[in-house]
Amino acid sequence: MLAKTAELKSLIWMGSSLEDLRAFPEQIRKDAVYILHCFNKKCQRTRQQDKTIASARYQVVQRFRSMQ
Repeated sequence: MLAKTAELKSLIWMGSSLEDLRAFPEQIRKDAVYILHCFNKKCQRTRQQDKTIASARYQVVQRFRSMQ
């Protein structure tokens, strides 16, 4: 289950990943893609629990972006 307070986790850059990201134009980096939740799908329907997790994590991203 989800914790009551979600927070951002630290990120470890490997290889040239940070330099590769910095090579993108600034506007592209502002329109980032967030991986909110990963899971293996075994059927066509997405479980409600997976939707809830992704939604809660997206809310954390929105709060973080509004503070910048």
